[in-house]
Amino acid sequence: MIMRTHKIALRPTRRQHRLLEQCSDYARFAYNWTLRYFRGKPAAERERKYPTSLLYLVWKDARASVCPWGRKLPQNAAKYAVIDLTHAIKIWRDKRRANRFPRFHGRYKKTAFRADQGSDTVTCKGWRIDLPGIGRVRMCEPLCWHGSIREVTVKREAGRRWYACVTVCMQDREESPGTEDIGVDVGVEMLATSSDGTTYENPRARLRYWSQIRRCKEGLTRHKPGSAEHERLRRKLEKIYYRVNCLRDDAHHKAATKLVANKRSVTLEALGLADMLKDKRGAGALSDAALRSFQDKVVYRCAERGIEVIKADRWFPSTQLCSGCGERRKVSLDERVYKCACGVELNRDFNAALNLKRYGGERR
Repeated sequence: MIMRTHKIALRPTRRQHRLLEQCSDYARFAYNWTLRYFRGKPAAERERKYPTSLLYLVWKDARASVCPWGRKLPQNAAKYAVIDLTHAIKIWRDKRRANRFPRFHGRYKKTAFRADQGSDTVTCKGWRIDLPGIGRVRMCEPLCWHGSIREVTVKREAGRRWYACVTVCMQDREESPGTEDIGVDVGVEMLATSSDGTTYENPRARLRYWSQIRRCKEGLTRHKPGSAEHERLRRKLEKIYYRVNCLRDDAHHKAATKLVANKRSVTLEALGLADMLKDKRGAGALSDAALRSFQDKVVYRCAERGIEVIKADRWFPSTQLCSGCGERRKVSLDERVYKCACGVELNRDFNAALNLKRYGGERR
């Protein structure tokens, strides 16, 4: 059994649009109120593993007096919001150095809620989805997966656009892996370079819209928050960022799908992005490329097809080694062609991909 999620745009009516906004506000209010209650506890009590399982019971007892306006709304929106908070606190306790303490959800930062009431409580028929407490909402396309609907998360993006993320549990497809082993080098100049010579362009989505983003940000600083012009610019900036994310994700998905086709194993390099982003000169280009997100898409596509994924050691010098004789030498960032005394003269990224392929062959 595998889990697949299909993100579908919705076409709600005016009444349904108001209900969706109220449900998202209800979920945000429950999350923030419970977090404020937890933060109000003494630090010593929080350190003694305050039972987070009681947080939902506390919210359940207080919601009638705290927010009487939420009685007519679906209670699962607030229920799952508090459950998500308990999970966030648990992760913070287990991995305190890697995760920061949960923060409050802002009005424009988190506009989403769980619309289901458990497994198989939401039905999709054709181009409509039946959400509990909201009714049958039109969709822009039918659900492409067939199986048991486990979760449905409704969120708003790019101003007034609503989307339903439907998670379906379906039978695992039996796909036999291919016979080819490849190494993949990722970077900013080229999104990915395979050891078979195939290259995938970096969309540079944020750079393409950087002038519009800059103008909107400059306008936001000149107008008072809450004014009509400030709100107009904020929504415009939100739409631009949404377009940037769509362009980047589309390029990542297409490249990852072509990359793993008919492959037996894929060797990826380990990225120390935390250290790489400290360099202010290349931090913007690195964050625009979203290399970690691209590698994650490659990994889960390999998992679906039964392809072995090999992660190279972080200190493996794939860029500095010669793919022909194995000699190591330092290579500057502006040197795009790798030249060796043995006569090898290759593209820098292609040479690194060949080294990663050899690394994967030795580890298999």
